This record gives sequence, structure tokens and C-alpha cells, in this order.
Amino acid sequence: MNKIVIIEDDIRIQDVYDLKFKSEGFQVIKAFTGSEGIKLVKEHRPDVVLLDIVLPGEMSGFNVFEMMMLDADLAKIPVIVITNLENQKDAPMLLGAKDYIIKSQTSVDDVLHRVKKWVEDNHVVES
Repeated sequence: MNKIVIIEDDIRIQDVYDLKFKSEGFQVIKAFTGSEGIKLVKEHRPDVVLLDIVLPGEMSGFNVFEMMMLDADLAKIPVIVITNLENQKDAPMLLGAKDYIIKSQTSVDDVLHRVKKWVEDNHVVES
């Protein structure tokens, strides 16, 4: 079963993704803040992270991503950025994000498809 950590501060969006990914056989771990998200990524070592950029508290999605890239083990975990910030694509892609998804322009089915395609194309083996 592929494992995904969803770091998203909108509970409704988080729940929609949770249901959709679970229906496709993913184990879903959810975080509301960046600090909670990085803790769960370290603890669960997911196959992929779905990361919002704008998060409550002191740690943004950019901070989470930077922390992951500075840790040799976490840097191996693929990150897919999901945000409504259309003009912030360059920074996460330069850091190594696998995709950059604009929430308001992308259906839940398309988000699932893009995550699954990335997982399949890059031979993430189900554990």
C-alpha cells in the first residue's frame, strides 16, 4: 500500500483528498500545520508528500520542503506541491518538487491521477 502524507490547512480539502486517496488504496496521514507535517513525514516515511505552501503557524510549506531537502533520508521522498499560489512555481521546482498543482484549477480526480502517475512512472514499490 502506498503511503501519502497530506499537509494541508483546509480541513475540507484535506478530507476530500483523504477519501479519494483511501478509495484508491493509499494509506493517508494528514497534517494541518508545517511543524506537524514534518514530524509525520519523519515518523511515517511516506512514498509521497502532498504539500500546501500557505500553512498556519511559523512553518510554511516552503520551510517544510527546505527541511526535507536538508535531511538525506527525507530528501528522497517525492514532494508534490498543491497550492493556489500561481506565481510561486519556480522555488519549489528548483528545490526538486515533482509537480506543482494549482488547487483551484485542478479537480480531485486529476490530483489523484497525477500522484498515481508519478508513483507508477517512478516505480515506487508498494510496501
